[in-house]
Formats: sequence, structure tokens, C-alpha cells
Amino acid sequence: MNGFVYLCALLCLTGVTGSVFKPKDNLTDLSHCTVDYSQSGSVYKTFYDLADNLVEGNETLQLDFHFAVLAPSDAHILLSPSDPVSKDDSVYEIVIGAGGNTFCDIRRKQKSDVKASVRIKDLLSALDPRFFWIHITKEGVVDVGKEGEELPFISWIDPDPLPLKYISFSTWSGIEAKWFFNCKWKQIEKVEESLTFTEKLRRDLLFYYDPYVRPVENITTITRIAMSLQINHISLDEHQGSLELFGTSKLAWHDEKLRWDPSEYGELDVLHIFRREIWQPDLALLNAIGDVRDITHDTMVVAHSSGLVEWNPPIHLKVWCNGEDLGAWPSDTHSCSPIIGIIRDYHNIRLEFNRNESTLSYRDSSEWKIVTGDVSIRSSSADFPVFEIMLILQRNSNAYNIIFFTPFIFIAISVLATFWMDPLGKMKISVCCGQMIVTVIMLLVLAIVTPKHPSHVPFLVSLYSYTLLALLFAVIISTVVVNLCRNVKNAPLPHLMCRILTSNFLSTYFCLPKSEMPLNYGKMSDKTENLQSMWFLLGLLIDRIFFWVYLSLVAYAISCYY
Repeated sequence: MNGFVYLCALLCLTGVTGSVFKPKDNLTDLSHCTVDYSQSGSVYKTFYDLADNLVEGNETLQLDFHFAVLAPSDAHILLSPSDPVSKDDSVYEIVIGAGGNTFCDIRRKQKSDVKASVRIKDLLSALDPRFFWIHITKEGVVDVGKEGEELPFISWIDPDPLPLKYISFSTWSGIEAKWFFNCKWKQIEKVEESLTFTEKLRRDLLFYYDPYVRPVENITTITRIAMSLQINHISLDEHQGSLELFGTSKLAWHDEKLRWDPSEYGELDVLHIFRREIWQPDLALLNAIGDVRDITHDTMVVAHSSGLVEWNPPIHLKVWCNGEDLGAWPSDTHSCSPIIGIIRDYHNIRLEFNRNESTLSYRDSSEWKIVTGDVSIRSSSADFPVFEIMLILQRNSNAYNIIFFTPFIFIAISVLATFWMDPLGKMKISVCCGQMIVTVIMLLVLAIVTPKHPSHVPFLVSLYSYTLLALLFAVIISTVVVNLCRNVKNAPLPHLMCRILTSNFLSTYFCLPKSEMPLNYGKMSDKTENLQSMWFLLGLLIDRIFFWVYLSLVAYAISCYY
């Protein structure tokens, strides 16, 4: 009975003096904090001076830093003696909520040299800011704890303490975080009068805004994302088979949390917001080379009072391309298909591509031009909402034609000319040998500049390879012809062969000198000069026949190239 009376008295006391037993609200007003946004893939970009957080006049404490972070996991803090820092520099890297919000680390270098690690789950939250403190003593004790708790949840002693001057924030790839630090201990009422309409609107809209939750009142509401694309520059690395596309994208959607009455804010109808302060579609390049989410750059978002949000970020896409047409190098075409989609909350998101406001052609002074460009959209509740940009690229190959095909024309003309050179002269075989050297040089150059494909050899490589074989055969033919014409033969040619060589048909169509077979040809009384003249005609006939053969091959090669 006495216990029951005591309990009733205690409850009454609690009701009267509730402020005594309730925990006090956090005195830190986050609207008066320095704010930093990070989505940098473990890259520290912005450094802040620690001068206001360094403790002076204290014999033991060097740094007293308090902060809050809004992130689902992987909050990275870097404390360094200098700005900037390299990966090999000595720093303190503190990771909170690593491994999917399951453990914490203290490191002596970036991404390496772990000195302390502890398993603690759910330290971070994407919905509510979590408050922490960092204490570092002059003896090298590094403590990290939660605000309101005196004992750290992770600690390490550095035998060689660092003279700290700067702090920076980062996250793991694909994670966004909002940081609050250097907060001012002021009452809101004191600064209310000095707020402009823009500042008041930002405070009312964004103070409790959660950028990780789709901004709809009913979770089943469909969010429609309208997108257009302007291609500004393309770069194709055919050796690696990769395409880099640079352009500007335009996205628009309705945000039900960003609606206001302009009359209450000085007729302010438009508000410019940093993109990480509000929800945005989680765009990803599904077939990217590298980070699938690293495709847009940080730019301001324009919010209208009606809830319409417009975002025009520069876009950078890097994907693999199909190199099946490398056999036609340098007039090859490549098929590249960047696939852009939504990978978070995609069940209630629909993509709409605006073709009228998009430019999928590119014919600037670049090496490549877009021959055709189209977009295929796939959007359903069961699949990722994606659209596939189908591009066919072709090289502006005029310069390549001049550089690599003109030598072939020169080689072909030189070889054809050797079949008309005097077999008794000195240039016939030398010209062929000289063109072989030129052909070998061209093959070496092509081996450097042409892309490699396991099943497709560029036509120019095949052309110069066959040209080298043809030149070798031409040298053999020239050697035979020179031997027939220069060396004196004691045996006569058959009479039938002599009649053919001296016929009007051959002399007309093969441009052979007109001659007649002597009546005593082949007899004992016949002179050696008559015998040799027939062998000379045979050598000329061989030259003329192979001239027409090679001329046909050259014509066929030119027709195949063009």
C-alpha cells in the first residue's frame, strides 16, 4: 500500500515538474550551422579551417569538434595538417557507419592503415541527423563519441600526433550526406527579423525536408520525370571501344513538398536550390565504364511555387561501343547505346523523353559525327525505368584517306610503270624494291594507329599486306624478264611461239614492237641477233600481260575501298 502511494506521488510530481525529468531539447539550431554536402566517392574536395575548433590554453586537449550528419551510411571525416593532401600523406581518416552502417574505423592514411575498428550498427540515419564529437589530445589520443555521451565508442592513441589544421568530409561512392558543423548557439527569434523572403522561404521549405524520400503525399503516386538531352561533344576511343559523350540534360518533375504561396514571400515565385538539398531522381548509366552514378555534375535546381522542379545539369557518359565494323577502318561506323535509368524508388517513377527539345546529332569539327540517333524508352512497374540512346557514329575520314590511301596509289603507279621500263636498264628491279620498303613502313604505321579486333582486320592493313606480296611477285617477274632479255640464248623459240609474238594482234593490244620472223629462223645460218630478238619479245610480252593483271587488281582494290 505504501509503495502504491509513493508511486502515485511520484507521477504527480512528474506531471507538475515535467521539465525536470524530460531530457532537454538539443540547443543546437541546425539552421545556424555551416552545411556541407558530399557525394564524392571517397574523394575529399572541400577543406575547412579548424582554427575555431582548436583548443588553446588547455594542457591536454588539442581539438574539440562537434558535428551532425544526415546519411544512410559511410560518413568519412578527414583531419589533415595540410590542404590539399595526397593518398600517401599522413592524416586521420574517421569512418562512421562503414559497411552498410555496421562498423567504424580510425585510419592513419586515406583508405588504408586502419588503426582501430569497432562493430556498431545503425549509428547513422538517412531520416534524422545524428550528432557526434571528436576529441584529439596533444598526446595523440583520438576519441570519437555520440553527442550526449561522455565515453567514446571508438578510440586510438597515435604515438606520433599530427599538427591538425584542416577538416574535410566525404562519403562512399553512391552515398549522399549532409553535414552540419560550426553551429551557432542563438535563438531563432533574435534573427527572425533579419531574414529576407528568400531566406525565410528556404527555412520553411528545407529545414525539415528529407532529400532521401520521394516528395509525394501518397506513396502510390507516380512521379513522372521529363528529360531531354543536348549533345555537345563526343569522343570515341576505338582502341578501347569506348565512347565519351558530353552534353546538357534537362529534367523536370513535380515536388509536392516544394509548394508555396508567393504572396506570403514577397511574390517570390522561383527558388534556386542546391541539388543535394532536395529529392532528385537517382539517375544511373547502367552500362557505364566506371561509377554508374557519376554522370551528372553539381548544379543548382530551380523550384517553382507550383511544385515544378527543373534541373539542367551537364552530363558525362562513358560506355562501351560495338566495334564490329573495324574492318572498314578508317571509314568505320560504331554502334553505341548508353542506357540511362532510375535505380532507386523506380516502381513509382516513369521516364518521359522529350524528343522535340533534344539534339541527338553532332557534326562539329570533331573526328566523329553522329549519323543517326534515336531513343528507345522502357518504363514499367516491374522493370527499371530506362531509356536507351541508340547512336551510330562514323569517322570524318577525309584526312585519313589522304594520309593512308594516297601512298597506295603512288605504289600502284610505280609498280605498273615497271612493266613498261626497259629490261636492259637499271631501274626496273630497283623501283619494285623501293616500293617494298615504302609498303613495309606503311604497315608499321598502321600497326600503331589502327585498332585491334580479334576477328576484323582493317581493309587498309589487308591492302598493304597483299600489296607487299604483289611487289614481291613483281620483283620475281622483273628478274625473269631481265634474264630473258639480257642473257644470250643459244636455243631458238618454237616457231609457233615466234609467229604469235610477231602477230599483229599482240603488237596492237600489248604494244609490242612490230617485227617479222626471219625465213631462216632457227637454222644454222640464222644469226644470234635474230634468236635473241625473239627472246626479247617474249620478255616484253610477259611484262605487258602482268601489267594488265596488276592494273585489274589495282582497280579492284580502289573499288573495294570506295
